[in-house]
Amino acid sequence: MLGQKPKAEMPKLIAMADVGLIPYKNKETYYKNIPSKMFDYLAGGIPIIINLDGEAARIIKEAQAGLVVKADDAKALSKGILELYANKTLREVMGRKGREYAEKNFDKKIAAQNLETILKNVKK
Repeated sequence: MLGQKPKAEMPKLIAMADVGLIPYKNKETYYKNIPSKMFDYLAGGIPIIINLDGEAARIIKEAQAGLVVKADDAKALSKGILELYANKTLREVMGRKGREYAEKNFDKKIAAQNLETILKNVKK
């Protein structure tokens, strides 16, 4: 755990990581959040472990980009970490799937084009 770092350093740090961890407190407030670090992890091609259901977990599951473990369960979190630690192939597959999902669903150019289409349709 390195603490907060400048955004410009993140690609280099993520490239050195085996797994991206998104730890949350089990509060309903966080269910609809999508943390920016999730996009960094997806783009970096590393698997993700999150400990809370909600929108971010839905994306991780849909992308097959990591593990969603039970909230407020340290044993489940450690089990997930150890599972990925022990299985390099699984880490690589989840990381690749996450990267592919991000490229398909979160590309800024595609998002801008989709928004433009929506706005044109609304205007009509």
